[in-house]
Amino acid sequence: MSSNRLIVPGISIGPVRIGMTPARASASLGTQGAMRHLRSNIVAWPQAGLYAYLKAGRIVSVEADDLHGVAFRTVRGISTESKFSTVVAQYGTTHCQPVADSNLPTYRWYGCVVPGPAGRATAFTSDIDGLVAAITVGRTGFTPLQGY
Repeated sequence: MSSNRLIVPGISIGPVRIGMTPARASASLGTQGAMRHLRSNIVAWPQAGLYAYLKAGRIVSVEADDLHGVAFRTVRGISTESKFSTVVAQYGTTHCQPVADSNLPTYRWYGCVVPGPAGRATAFTSDIDGLVAAITVGRTGFTPLQGY
């Protein structure tokens, strides 16, 4: 698999790595590197299907979602096109829990937060159809960006 589409848990999604500046991330994305500022601390690369949360001008989490038709995959083959049951099967219920949303009382989604490497984690979020909606890589304590 091309390293430009590989998710390295706790480290990077494609060429965008934790700790990079947004400008360097844009350059690493090449033709998909046109950046948009969504908030003072959130940037997006819509053509690449990536978002990033910033702190002190550096990327502390990066997210791939299922809205842009760009499939990033882990070495285990999990992508935003995967069934969420695949995530649960690979990482287990220790890391994966149902989450209730008080705004949508009949809707339950699942989240898996897999720790590692040290000080970092990878989060997988499901959608209402039981598919992986987003994969977020970041420093421990980050909040997945979906629904920003």
